[in-house]
Amino acid sequence: MSEPLTGVIADRQFLDLTALESPNDIAAITKLCDIQVVAVPESLAAAFARIPIDDVQLVVPVPDGIRPQFHHGHTTLGGDALTPDTCLIVLGALIFTTPVEGRQNGRIAVVGMVAAPVGSEGALGAALTDVVGTTHYYPYAEGQHISVLAGQVKLGPSALANESGSPDDILIIGGQVTVTGPLDKLGFREIVVAGQAMLPQESQHVFGSALHVYGQGIWYRGEPRLIFGSETYGRAFFELVEEPLALIIFGRLRIESDVPMELLRDKITGITLFGHILAPKSLIPVLQYRTTDKFGELKAVEDEFE
Repeated sequence: MSEPLTGVIADRQFLDLTALESPNDIAAITKLCDIQVVAVPESLAAAFARIPIDDVQLVVPVPDGIRPQFHHGHTTLGGDALTPDTCLIVLGALIFTTPVEGRQNGRIAVVGMVAAPVGSEGALGAALTDVVGTTHYYPYAEGQHISVLAGQVKLGPSALANESGSPDDILIIGGQVTVTGPLDKLGFREIVVAGQAMLPQESQHVFGSALHVYGQGIWYRGEPRLIFGSETYGRAFFELVEEPLALIIFGRLRIESDVPMELLRDKITGITLFGHILAPKSLIPVLQYRTTDKFGELKAVEDEFE
């Protein structure tokens, strides 16, 4: 092992304890902090339970003698990739591109998303021992392509038309996705989002039953404008706006005191707030009215902001 597994162990994505052999080895660990996934031998689970832990997302018991495979990001497998000795631990997305058949006796733990073809439910049921997140079964077709995107994603209508692909293709997105304009055509059999989806309201009928959102789905009106960092908007900015804006705020927006209430009302069609807005007290009523989806914080500028 590259470093001793003793004392306080902290700040890790994965912690593999499957090489430990006795309760005394486990007892050398005094505390676990800020770890996403811990793998521990089944025979030492009782000893592990005595360790103080703080902010550990998932503990995976592993059959003795088996070393787990750890994957971060999105992992793509065929349906025939699993074996009885498989122990797979994934932070991100685990995608099966073909049906999983027969009872699978391996062990799979996922913090994120699992996607597999419809019909794989029975075969995967025994193997999926721990899932913190979402499991989705999609309609399978021979030759279909599974596209996976992650992070902060912006897609235009042409990308979702999928002109060079097949209508049976599947699009899976983890994170935040914003579709930047109305759609005439959807070229995917399904679109699956684990996170937040910001979508044009006038295209709701185009998405129809093909859209599956595990998280927040926001239908906006107007020209979308995303804020991830820190921005300040004053009167001069709003006077330049030609088409009213749909503000989608993940970061921090400060509105200056020179902005008239009528100008603000006319230039914003709606606000989706995941982050923070600071504004003069006189503008708070307009911002409250325009904020259709509020997951963050709206404060008057006189209030202390942290």
